Amino acid sequence: MSQHHRGPWAHPETGAPVRWPSGDGDGGDALLWWEGLPLLVPGAEDFAARHLGLGHGLARVEWLPVDAPDPVTPHLSPRARAPAGPLRALAEGLRDPAEVCAAWGADFAPDGPLIDVGCGLGTLARRAALDVAQGERSGPVLAFDRSPSMVKLARSSVQDGDQAAFAPAGRRRLAPWPEALPPLPAGAVEWAVGDALRPPITRGSAAWVHLGNLLDMVPEGMAALLEAVTPLLMPGGLLTLSTPFDEDATPLWAAGPSAEAELSAAYEALGLHLVAEEDPVYWLIREYDRGFRLLLCRCLALRKPLARAPRARPVSGAPGR
Repeated sequence: MSQHHRGPWAHPETGAPVRWPSGDGDGGDALLWWEGLPLLVPGAEDFAARHLGLGHGLARVEWLPVDAPDPVTPHLSPRARAPAGPLRALAEGLRDPAEVCAAWGADFAPDGPLIDVGCGLGTLARRAALDVAQGERSGPVLAFDRSPSMVKLARSSVQDGDQAAFAPAGRRRLAPWPEALPPLPAGAVEWAVGDALRPPITRGSAAWVHLGNLLDMVPEGMAALLEAVTPLLMPGGLLTLSTPFDEDATPLWAAGPSAEAELSAAYEALGLHLVAEEDPVYWLIREYDRGFRLLLCRCLALRKPLARAPRARPVSGAPGR
């Protein structure tokens, strides 16, 4: 059971701050844990029974929610994904979406907690934790994903570095970890299992929230996801996101506005201001053993406005009275 949680975690259903177990015998709030990870999802007991087989023994541990048998390389640097030859030469010059968003966070995000929502392999959380370790920003760094297996793999890669020697690859096999990763201390990133639509974070507490290629993964749509995470931002906080607009949906004639227009309307309706934009940002993904996809992502940095002081009310009444 981890004892390193100090960030603004909250109960996903009540919004109340989570009180963690302490070393003096205090059990804290009643929480379910799996492999040292807190399950901060709505209906945690049902979730544990359904996805982890805890309590009822009816399910095996869910595998990573990806659309190909290689769940690791989408989260690695472009160079680490590509084989030697022309494809690697192309990848050498590419800026990864996580790299673009991390640079914006360093430039535009105020000091305070970073929340990596739907963290995947924790690529951006790792970058932010390195900045905290080097004194370039304050923490803490929090990361959560709805897949327990993915969070466990992310934690292992961050805390153990390339000592996490093997990773899932194509054709149901394990492969050596494809790039050297320096290990970080156990408390550098705080991990949990959580749902992006019911984020287990205290409202108004985050200096920086990141959504890395997650908008297309939520069936409820990008507006619902933005509505869920925007309240987490403190006034002046930064939201960074990347998306390839790559939903696996059946195309329809005259189906409405483009995905780009839909995203712009969604963040403007929430009062977020555009700070920076880059489009396209190339995202190279290895699929299976010998197949690759090159996706064109749009990256945005959005700011929540600072709170305005209320205007003074005019004094009524005649002079001298």
